[in-house]
Amino acid sequence: VISDKQLVRHLQKEVARLEAELRTPEPSAEALLMEKEMEIQK
Repeated sequence: VISDKQLVRHLQKEVARLEAELRTPEPSAEALLMEKEMEIQK
């Protein structure tokens, strides 16, 4: 079970990632690193 704080932090990361994608048409190194981190956390 995910706590509310963890869920909020996760959603904030997702929003930041999507905003970054909108600003940069091609995936940046940071976005790729974040995706790898997300995969590791699962």
